[in-house]
Amino acid sequence: MIVQKFRDIQESSDSSFRFEYRTDSGNHLTQLFWADGEGRKNYEVFGDAVSFDVTYRTNKYGMVFIPLVGIDNHWKSVTFGAILLEREDNENYRWACESFKKVFGKDPKCIITDQDLAMKAALQICFPLVKHRLCMWHIMKKFPSKLGTVFCAESGFMDKLGRVIWADHITPDEFEQGWIDAVDEFDLNENVWLKEMFDMRSLWIPAYFNDEPMVGLMRTTSRSESSNFYFGNYVQRGDTLSEFYICYQSAIEKQRNNAKKLTHYDDFTPKTITDREIEKDAIRLYTRDLFYKVQEEIRAGCMDIILLGMTCLDNVKKIKIQEPGKRTRIFEVELNMETHFIECSCKLFTRVGYLCSHAFFCLGICGIRIIPRQYVSNRWLKNAVERFSTLELGEISDRDATILSRRVQTQDCWFEF
Repeated sequence: MIVQKFRDIQESSDSSFRFEYRTDSGNHLTQLFWADGEGRKNYEVFGDAVSFDVTYRTNKYGMVFIPLVGIDNHWKSVTFGAILLEREDNENYRWACESFKKVFGKDPKCIITDQDLAMKAALQICFPLVKHRLCMWHIMKKFPSKLGTVFCAESGFMDKLGRVIWADHITPDEFEQGWIDAVDEFDLNENVWLKEMFDMRSLWIPAYFNDEPMVGLMRTTSRSESSNFYFGNYVQRGDTLSEFYICYQSAIEKQRNNAKKLTHYDDFTPKTITDREIEKDAIRLYTRDLFYKVQEEIRAGCMDIILLGMTCLDNVKKIKIQEPGKRTRIFEVELNMETHFIECSCKLFTRVGYLCSHAFFCLGICGIRIIPRQYVSNRWLKNAVERFSTLELGEISDRDATILSRRVQTQDCWFEF
């Protein structure tokens, strides 16, 4: 039985392995939740936003498989654990949510799911303070089936609608006007499904949560798609639970080996494209994948910004700027020259955890040569799990806690320079 297999793993090879399960009156397994030690460490560092990907049934018993997925410091999918459920109903989902809290010990900042109403109800009860958002990929892939494949491919409707759905810097009012204009132009006002999607717009349209920490999970359309495809290549409907777990582990090992390769590549220095010291600072801090994202913001901050005006009061500079391609929008940046506190109206740092081109432009013109350390997110740094996970093998004892405290203090000192 797979439960005994999990006990053996916990006792012999991975004392940080955790699992929860339930059986029915006939001792048949009805619910199963598990996460190994490495998955729990990954969650501790990267678990700010988690996708509950309730999309398909697998194994010979027809149980619902739910991988728990986030984004690691290489901007790649990372699996924290997984769930098998007998049914997709409120009771099963509530059990899954309570098991999640037991196994991981802390709540995420945001949970992303599909449009399952039973899951939504369970999350409201078990995670009342956690943001719940809908996966954009699950919604966007339904457009062809709801409106017609040819229409979506050839009419231009999706292009026009996409400009407001995916826009980074628009307000809710601007989104709503853009949606209404597109629907009016293509005479889709009576489409019931479009009305439903518009009514729930605050749950899936980025304009409504531009100031919330999504770390890119919700907006990356390939995230759920890759999760489906990835596990689909390993698991089969005819598998027993033990066979299913072996296949699952094969998929996880491949995912983790890929992450190790990327970590190895972090030792190689990327090519710089500017002469600014702040770009070299970014190389020292971030993984290669994140560095390239930050590098693009630095490049744009050197080339694509128009200064409109700057005022200074009590050592705080307020700077107004524009991008050449967005002449109708003004971005406002506030920079404290003493504390190096910086905030931009575009809210990119809040959403993804690294500074925007507007911030880099302002740091440059104010003579600040390194990234202010309060804007260096641990989750994007090289070797983030090894440096910032506090989960040791087994549970942390009082002596371990003392050692851990020293370790955390050392890490804090590193960020003070």
